[in-house]
Amino acid sequence: MKNFLVLDVGTTGIKGFVFDSNLKPIAKSYYWLHKRFPKKGWVEQNPKELVDKSILALKKAIKISGVPIKSIVSFGITNQRETTI
Repeated sequence: MKNFLVLDVGTTGIKGFVFDSNLKPIAKSYYWLHKRFPKKGWVEQNPKELVDKSILALKKAIKISGVPIKSIVSFGITNQRETTI
């Protein structure tokens, strides 16, 4: 069986997903993110927190799904378009 791993890095949190070969979601994990607002229209986040929680979200989604890691055949990522580090 082929499965797909997806990471969604948003402003409020990080989500990890595992989809089956029919693109049906079989697992989801979520980690909330801290943020600062140093001035109007700006949002700041800790880059290390983004990376650390991304890894946690992916690992947890895989664990929840129960699929063997070797069944993951592709990985997708989405994030905010204005993000810079």
